[in-house]
Amino acid sequence: MVLLDALQEDLNKVQLKPYIELKDADSRTDDDVADEVWTRYKKRNDSVIVDLFYGLLKLTVFCPACKYIFRAFDPFASLSLPLDVVLTNAIIFCSNDKLQRIRCRIYVPPRCSLENLLPYFNLARQPDDGCKYVIANIYGHYLRILEPEDILNFREWSYKLFAFEVPSVEDSTVRTTNCTNESNVNPSETLCDKVLQVLNAHLDKEEVKEQAEKEVYKILVIRVPSRFFELNHTDELHQKLDLDLCLKLFTTKEILSAQSPWYCKKCKEPRQASKKFDFWRLPEVLIIHLKRFRTMFPMEKINEFVDFPVE
Repeated sequence: MVLLDALQEDLNKVQLKPYIELKDADSRTDDDVADEVWTRYKKRNDSVIVDLFYGLLKLTVFCPACKYIFRAFDPFASLSLPLDVVLTNAIIFCSNDKLQRIRCRIYVPPRCSLENLLPYFNLARQPDDGCKYVIANIYGHYLRILEPEDILNFREWSYKLFAFEVPSVEDSTVRTTNCTNESNVNPSETLCDKVLQVLNAHLDKEEVKEQAEKEVYKILVIRVPSRFFELNHTDELHQKLDLDLCLKLFTTKEILSAQSPWYCKKCKEPRQASKKFDFWRLPEVLIIHLKRFRTMFPMEKINEFVDFPVE
């Protein structure tokens, strides 16, 4: 890359680089902003190196507090793809009619929150339409549903992860620990109505009235028939660390940690925003750099084999 940068400077047709102020994206379309960024860059860097080796990346940052969306486009000469991932075991319970279980081995970050872990399950297997994953871990004989803010350290601990495909439902305002048998649930009926019918049999109206003004909860209903546990694994999924997966990891949405927040110019506060890279313009010749050295402890070389096409 040092040689390429030197060639770019030597072959640059622009001797006196003009100063061009870059405007905020605001309500303009992506096409307009991207064209403006590329035109501005070409006015300062015009060479055959840029024509052949340079592309454009789109960065999207979303503030969860004020819903502000920040967009930026950046020229690039090479892609640095992450390799610091850990292969972990998980079992996915599918929501289809086959009551299918999939034993899988997927690549995940060595340390991340559950919120950042979910996209990696989506890369391994996209859930059915309208479904989302609920992740649980087995501690001894207990199954615990993980919360979005839970931090998982896959390099130091061995987790027994279960991913349940759960249909998306509207938020509710009741919490209960009472359960009923499977016959009380009919998937063809409205889920909310059935839940209320089940809960009403166990709730005291006066107590509900008193508690309703204090706290608001969400109901999470996971229907796992016993037949799940009578079946053998019907399928196995083993992710392969190849160039395609590395590119998907690069463009996976990430929720920033509390230790490295993003400053929102609208809120005027640091926020745990989500950020995502996308490829907007690819060059004729794409240079890929595999990040084989960890920047955090332990600082060592990553020797994972990466499969890539040679034709």
